[in-house]
Amino acid sequence: MRSANTASKVRKRYVRAFSRPGAIRADFEIYRAFPVDVERNRDDLKRGGKLTMLVLALPGAASAFAPFTEGMMREVAKDVTFRTIERANHWVPEENAKALVSAITDFLQERLCPLTGDGSVRPNDHVGSRLCQKPDLK
Repeated sequence: MRSANTASKVRKRYVRAFSRPGAIRADFEIYRAFPVDVERNRDDLKRGGKLTMLVLALPGAASAFAPFTEGMMREVAKDVTFRTIERANHWVPEENAKALVSAITDFLQERLCPLTGDGSVRPNDHVGSRLCQKPDLK
């Protein structure tokens, strides 16, 4: 949980960033691009099929998009892992960074560092053993 002082610093940083000339216009370009993105994504899906790589979808549990995220990801990817991040809404890295890092680390360990029969970790060939060690998030 952030302190009031930290939250105030974050707000001030956003005010500075969005007070720059053209900043709001530039920020809204992402939304103006949605119709083009939709067509490109459809074309890519028709041409190449669904993504075959591992996909991790992590919306904030309080996000209005959370109920739809898994379904949207499954439309474009074959192998989707879906989890929500508690105490987060739309800006997950800023709202609960520790839980986000933990979810990503857990996903990587589960999918890339399978356990052997004796409970030890056996990294897949394309992953180094260092990745399979859980970081200390204290």
